[in-house]
Amino acid sequence: MAVSVIGVILIIIGVVCIFMKKSSQKKLTALSLTDTYTAAKLIELQKTIAGEMGEGSFRQLAEVKGVIECPDPLTAELSKEKCLYYKSEVDIEYEENYYEDNPQTKRRELKTRRTSENITSVERSADFYVKDDTGKVRINPAGADLDLVKSIDRFEPANNVNYANGAIRWGGFSFSVGSNYSDYTREGRKILGYKFSEYIFPLKQKVFVIGEATDSMGELQIAKPTADDGVFVISNKSEEQLAKEAKSSVQMLDIASKACFAIGAIMAAAGFFIK
Repeated sequence: MAVSVIGVILIIIGVVCIFMKKSSQKKLTALSLTDTYTAAKLIELQKTIAGEMGEGSFRQLAEVKGVIECPDPLTAELSKEKCLYYKSEVDIEYEENYYEDNPQTKRRELKTRRTSENITSVERSADFYVKDDTGKVRINPAGADLDLVKSIDRFEPANNVNYANGAIRWGGFSFSVGSNYSDYTREGRKILGYKFSEYIFPLKQKVFVIGEATDSMGELQIAKPTADDGVFVISNKSEEQLAKEAKSSVQMLDIASKACFAIGAIMAAAGFFIK
């Protein structure tokens, strides 16, 4: 029976690998087929289309590359670093007592387990420009696949973090935890500490963007494609690096899916004959 279960699990993993492979293949295809524009060329194309069909009618898949220019940069909640995107999270880690039936002794046994839960998550992004030698193009990063840098990954024991008036404070960071906080302090639970993590997209670096250029909001910008299967990537890697990674991912996931299906099918079938 256990062999059959493992076989079924492997088949499910194979299905997951197929969906991941399709996502990587879609990214690879978009990188291969989408033209790269300078800021001046893209602006010129938009003006031509607007002149023929009217303002707001321009939509074009495009790639641009250059340096970041952000008029209103963000300050990350935890690291305090300047960036154009950040996601800050806090997980509470605690021990709790629970009872479990012992099939051998037929008795309930008191045990302790360690677990964690997310208690706050803050995510923000700011529009910015990709600037090259010919000009600059506005980028709306909402919904993009971003290559992020981990700026904070730290565990703080409970006695290093202050809780008062419904809020937790650590360093210069403060957030409200509401009434649910009492669930973690009830009898049978012990708060061990808090894990602080944060990911950012820094400002001082070169950037590559692939998405949909449009003037539907007035100013020409690159944003998330309106098509469901559209690709929208903001990365500090080059187009060549991204294509290489996507191709490698497709190949590895193809091998993994086939292996999972083959081994899973054999184990699932064998389980019916093993008693």
